[in-house]
Amino acid sequence: MALPLLQAVRQHLPKVELELTEELTGNLVQQLRNGQINLALLFDDGSIDEFACEYLLDEELALISPASAADRPQAAVSLQQALLLPLILPANPHGVRPIIEAAARAHGLAGPKVIADISSVSILRTTLLAGLGHTLLPVMPLQHELAAGTLCAVPVKNPTLTRRLALCASKHIPLSAAATAVARLTADLSKNLCTTNVWLGTALIPKAP
Repeated sequence: MALPLLQAVRQHLPKVELELTEELTGNLVQQLRNGQINLALLFDDGSIDEFACEYLLDEELALISPASAADRPQAAVSLQQALLLPLILPANPHGVRPIIEAAARAHGLAGPKVIADISSVSILRTTLLAGLGHTLLPVMPLQHELAAGTLCAVPVKNPTLTRRLALCASKHIPLSAAATAVARLTADLSKNLCTTNVWLGTALIPKAP
C-alpha cells in the first residue's frame, strides 16, 4: 500500500508532502490519539471505536509455511489443524494474534501452539525462511517469498480468518484540507487495489442493505 499511495499522491496531490510511518497497532493508536499523525490504516480489533473510521476491506489470513518444511500442508486446512502446527505469531495483543485466539475460543479449540512471539515482519520472514515454524498471516506481507517459492500458503477454513481494515482519524482533531484529500485518495486506492486483485486475499466489505 505504501508505494502505490506515494505514487498516487505524487500524481494527484503534487503539493502535498506525505510522511509515512510503520508501527505496531498500539503505537499507531497512541500517535493518532495524540495528534502526532493525522490518519492511520488500522485493523479493527475492537479497540478503534474512539476514532472516526471508514471501513475499507476484509483481508483473509492464510497458513504460510517454509517450502522445505516436512509438515507443510499441501491443501487447505481447518483452523484446528493450523493451531496444532508450531506457529510464529505476533506477540499479544498485536497484529493478527487477537483474531486467532478469539476464533479458537469461539470454536472451543485450544490456543495456538506458539514457539516464538515476533511482531516484526522482517524478523518473522527470516525465521520462516530458516524453517523454524509456520505462521498465520495475510499473504501480502510475504508476497515476494511466496512468488519465489521459498514460502507456501494454503487457505484456512472452518472457520475462515479475516481482519477488517479501517482508515481512521481522530474525532476531536479536525483534518486539514490536505489530510482530507489524502484520506479520500487512500480509500479509493485501497478499494481499487482490491478489485483489480493487486492486493491479494482481500474483499470489499458488502454494503448494508
